[in-house]
Amino acid sequence: MSLQVEGWGVYVLKEKLKLIKDRLKVWHQNHTQNLDVHIKQVKKRNSSLDIKGEVHHLDVVRLEELHSLSSNLMSLSKLYLSILWQNSRLTCLRERGANSKKFHGITVTLMNSNVNILINANGDQIQGVACVRNVVFHNFQNHFQLGCSNRSRIGNLSFKMISKAEGLDLIKKIL
Repeated sequence: MSLQVEGWGVYVLKEKLKLIKDRLKVWHQNHTQNLDVHIKQVKKRNSSLDIKGEVHHLDVVRLEELHSLSSNLMSLSKLYLSILWQNSRLTCLRERGANSKKFHGITVTLMNSNVNILINANGDQIQGVACVRNVVFHNFQNHFQLGCSNRSRIGNLSFKMISKAEGLDLIKKIL
């Protein structure tokens, strides 16, 4: 397991990094290869112990195995999800990054879809970001400038209203 390389400084460092990389690849394959199959095997064993536990009481050894299987299943599942997330992230970076044609195509499509806004305001069709912004602004401006209106009534129920003096009493500066 030693990483003995002879030569001058930078060469030794480079060769040791290559050896470490190779060993990490082997370790990664041993620990992550067929991970989904390994998870299925752990689930199957866990299920069989659960079924045995429902029929008969499990001895201490089997209970410890059941608990370790549950713990192992959680750690394997987390590892599997982590690997899936990393793979999806790599795929995303490969396909959309590095100023690729696909990345620019997606960006242009999104920009075009954001610009082509079309709304219907008072029977007129309004298009374009600036025009839509003005219509929305004026709609809310008119809405908030309206005075108090009669409240809707539900059947014969009437709702209490506060007076203007009481309303002004609600607005005070914090000292």
